[in-house]
Amino acid sequence: MNNNLNYSPKLKTAMEEIKEIMNKHDIGGIVIIHTPGFGEHYTKINPSYSALELKQREGILMKGRNNEKFKGDSKKHLKAIENSLNLLKIICDLAGRTILPLINASEMLDKYYDASHDKGKHSGHDEVFN
Repeated sequence: MNNNLNYSPKLKTAMEEIKEIMNKHDIGGIVIIHTPGFGEHYTKINPSYSALELKQREGILMKGRNNEKFKGDSKKHLKAIENSLNLLKIICDLAGRTILPLINASEMLDKYYDASHDKGKHSGHDEVFN
């Protein structure tokens, strides 16, 4: 591990491969990966079937009806909104079911072992949104 870096090159490489898979299969999702001392995360909510965009300063935006993607086709736009809401609902449901038990276990184990550890360094696509 190179302590001079604020990220793990190994995780950056792995995440790029994961992004390629998500793009290849046109899927949305969230990904969190870890190696000792480092974490990496990625959120993709803009596959072709979605009307969502993730912007660094604005947050999550719904693409407007006049967006190039829909070419003024209100049926395509409404379907994309439906797909977008479904994407968010399923990701949130699954993330919650996954992360809440992990948070509880982490807090309980830290207390039990009187853990004193660095939370680690983490990075993600929020430095450069896709």
